Amino acid sequence: MYAQANDCRVSYFRDTSMKVDAVIERAEGEWMAAEIKLGGEKLIEQGVNSLLRNSLLRLRSRVNAHRTGQPSTPIVITATVYGFEHWNGVQVVPIATLGP
Repeated sequence: MYAQANDCRVSYFRDTSMKVDAVIERAEGEWMAAEIKLGGEKLIEQGVNSLLRNSLLRLRSRVNAHRTGQPSTPIVITATVYGFEHWNGVQVVPIATLGP
């Protein structure tokens, strides 16, 4: 519902060697990769590391950037009440901030 209200589409990517919990695409063509971690600080750290070490880097290497553009800042969607920018640039975003 959040995506539809903001003219976005949400999908996922999975193959034998990697997965991305959510690929969020805006109608204008911007897109980003997201991990969804509904636990505490340890799980958030795992999500950040997963995005940067595995999922996002592999996904970027498979995407034709001339057709789709480079992904926006990667995010980890959480059930926490606060959001912040991780020291390595990943945005940690509470799910409650994504809705109306």
